[in-house]
Amino acid sequence: MLVMEHQPLQLEDFLFCRLLEYNSTAHKRINTFSSGHTSSNGDLIFQNNNHAEANTLLIYHAVLASQRSQPHAQMVFFSSDTDVLVLVVENYDLVLKNTFISMASGVVRIDPIWSVIGAERAKAKVTCVYWRQQH
Repeated sequence: MLVMEHQPLQLEDFLFCRLLEYNSTAHKRINTFSSGHTSSNGDLIFQNNNHAEANTLLIYHAVLASQRSQPHAQMVFFSSDTDVLVLVVENYDLVLKNTFISMASGVVRIDPIWSVIGAERAKAKVTCVYWRQQH
């Protein structure tokens, strides 16, 4: 499970800290991204980071976690940010195939979106989204 939410930072830090403590011996891997820092309940070691764009850091760690997980494992992103959905679809070829995103509208499986859009369009879509944001 990968978590990234936009909440008041103190509450977010507190909740993510408790989440990691609660799951310290769990078999599932929990990665949290809060206040520009990455933490994990597993053996993943993150350098002290202050990544300006947490969304891209989220995908980076999802790819790393996918490489270290069983192929049938499930990955769930929790985010209200639609940019995360776009990035997950763009990078679906690099993450676990049993990947979902939980948003305010509900939980969405990524592979049907990827199947409809296709690899070429999925990779092109992010370029357009970021180009519009920068100008």
